[in-house]
Amino acid sequence: MCSADAKACILQTLKVLNKYPKIPALVGQCLGSLVSLADNYAHRSVILKEEWQRLVVNALNNLKKESKEHLITTVDGQEKITVHTATRWARDTAMNGCRLFGVFAADPKRREDFAEEAIKACLVVLAFCDESATVCSAACDCLYNYCYRCEFAALLAAEQGAYEKVQEAVGNFMSDEHCQKQCERAVKVLAPNGWRGEEVT
Repeated sequence: MCSADAKACILQTLKVLNKYPKIPALVGQCLGSLVSLADNYAHRSVILKEEWQRLVVNALNNLKKESKEHLITTVDGQEKITVHTATRWARDTAMNGCRLFGVFAADPKRREDFAEEAIKACLVVLAFCDESATVCSAACDCLYNYCYRCEFAALLAAEQGAYEKVQEAVGNFMSDEHCQKQCERAVKVLAPNGWRGEEVT
């Protein structure tokens, strides 16, 4: 049973997320707190009664990028280019959003309820934070958690082109062993009939 203090903490965190959706640092930290709280089954039961999905989706729809100018040297001289990358807080929000969705895949009876939004969220952050191995790992882990032994989620993922998008991500982080492992698991489970799990470890 969830303690009164833990319940108050959960409700206050959700309230802050709802009230201040445009403050990136706050949003990222709140989602991280919810991930930690949701590891406990009693805490999850409290979160499930609230509008947590809407708040997570809203946070992921407000991710920001920052621009940096670089001088590169070419055969024709120096050239100024502008590089756009996800901000630190966007990466934290993306990672924790996927992790929070992933936690709720633990209950097979509720997995189908959250699968559509979870899969969309994972694909959004894979595209937005394509330079972050940590975000990629979290997204691939979440996709795996929903699609493994769940045909409904696997079909939704197939409709959204998740298999191809994760395959693209695999090549971005060849030197990151953990990310490669998460990507490979996701690729296997997203392959045709991969959700059955025979060849997925």
